[in-house]
Amino acid sequence: RGLKQFRSNWKVWQSKLYVCIDLQKYDEAIQACHELMRFGSKLSKDDIGQQPLIEEKCVRGIVGGVLKQFECALKSAEDDDADIDSNGTDESSTAAKAKLDSATRSVRRLSDMLNALSTTLDEHWIYEIISFFHARIGQKP
Repeated sequence: RGLKQFRSNWKVWQSKLYVCIDLQKYDEAIQACHELMRFGSKLSKDDIGQQPLIEEKCVRGIVGGVLKQFECALKSAEDDDADIDSNGTDESSTAAKAKLDSATRSVRRLSDMLNALSTTLDEHWIYEIISFFHARIGQKP
């Protein structure tokens, strides 16, 4: 409710980020990070203090959650493919494929967010997280 009335307040977006991570709504958490990056480019250090708008623990939580969902969806899709091969039926493969498509979109959004973070913040932990992310999904950074 606060977000509807105070969209221009960075503290509300930061609260949304924390809530989304707690509720495992990682796409919404990624959206909140993009909004916080937008605020970070507009605000001075005096406005936000010494604490960064997007904390390392939040980014690590989002990366871990998105990767976990992706790996779970990938395993589910592989299991359904094996069931189709042995049974010749296509009952739950549509749901598994939809779950995998959603998880793949989340991975793309996360990759975009990490790239944006690396251009806006000059922190060593961002590059560590990016390396970890690419190693887990099997891509070269």
